[in-house]
Amino acid sequence: MLRVSNSLLRTAATQRGQLFKQYGARYQYSTGGGSATSLIIRNGLLATSTVVAFTIQQQYQAPAQCDATASFAARPKEIPLPKIDLSQTLVKEQEQVKSYWQTLVDKTKEAYAKLSKAMGYAERVLTYVLYGIPLAGLYPATYFLGEKFPELENMTWGYVVWAAQHLGPCFVKLAQWASTRPDIFPPKLIEHFVVLQDDVKISYPFSVVEKTMSEAFGPDWSQKLVLDPKPLGAGSVAQVFKGVLTKGKEEVKVAVKMIHPHVEKLIKVDMELMNIFVDWLDKFPSLEILSLADTARQFAESMNAQMDLRKEASHLVKFQKKFAHEDWAVFPQPMDGYVTKNVMVETLMEGTPISHFMTLSDDVAFKLKRQLSDLGTRLVLKMIFFDNFIHGDLHPGKKEYNEVV
Repeated sequence: MLRVSNSLLRTAATQRGQLFKQYGARYQYSTGGGSATSLIIRNGLLATSTVVAFTIQQQYQAPAQCDATASFAARPKEIPLPKIDLSQTLVKEQEQVKSYWQTLVDKTKEAYAKLSKAMGYAERVLTYVLYGIPLAGLYPATYFLGEKFPELENMTWGYVVWAAQHLGPCFVKLAQWASTRPDIFPPKLIEHFVVLQDDVKISYPFSVVEKTMSEAFGPDWSQKLVLDPKPLGAGSVAQVFKGVLTKGKEEVKVAVKMIHPHVEKLIKVDMELMNIFVDWLDKFPSLEILSLADTARQFAESMNAQMDLRKEASHLVKFQKKFAHEDWAVFPQPMDGYVTKNVMVETLMEGTPISHFMTLSDDVAFKLKRQLSDLGTRLVLKMIFFDNFIHGDLHPGKKEYNEVV
């Protein structure tokens, strides 16, 4: 039989006495043995002290063999402590803090981007409204008073052309398309929009042109290429300058086509707003047959394709191969080493715009107009049925006649 040392029992008794003094003294006992509440408290304290004594006894271990009357010195058990790698804990905490701040930064950037986008939309819509306000007065006045005051009608159409040029490339492109559709739009509209086919009134300082050329071909570009500051013409997306390129000992007349500055961002905003508008229109069942959303997407794709002049250069090379054996059709040739996303240098094609002959009477140029009509028909039919590769922007401003033909 094992016995616990007297010191352990005294410790247990002391713990029990302290518990009783701390909690039991709060209650009064009667002379008749105490109330039921006092008995419960007393028994609870006794039970608690017994558990404490038993716990103390379990913390000590007796030898495997000993005499029943022998006494021994109690030894505490060795309780192994868990090993904690503080370095890993610190690394995890640092990663959590870093992840929290990174998430906060990302969300802040995302919110700022959304806010900037919304403000860009609002600014662009406000621009539409400001340019459209004068038409709210000019159009009704022209409708009711145009016959009596022809100048009023000319002023209205003049303002429409001016507004389209200042609203940006998407509006210019739509005006160019409208000018080639006399089957849809009235003659007055076509008469005024036709000037936008090759003569868009867009101007910016020549220093901007020089900066664009430096970004495309390096700061020493002017040593091999001389530009005429006066542009040959301008379209919805790009402007063309006449120049002379030095290749070895040879000087070649070239046309330098350059994307308008900041036009890419403007096209993106206009296309996004147009998609939002047509998506809203497609919700009306009566308009679903028009497929406005698909039309808008196709228009956006065509506009985006024109923003990279490298694609146009590759298409010109392909056209040259397709028409290599046709002496009646010639395409410009891109110059090797002088084609980038925003600038393309190509051979200069000199001639008379085909739109010039459209204004001549049949009595003066009937034979020539018929010849041009036959050549244009052969050009388009060959692209469609023989080459399966079509020039998608053959408005009159992009076709010229040379008397060699």
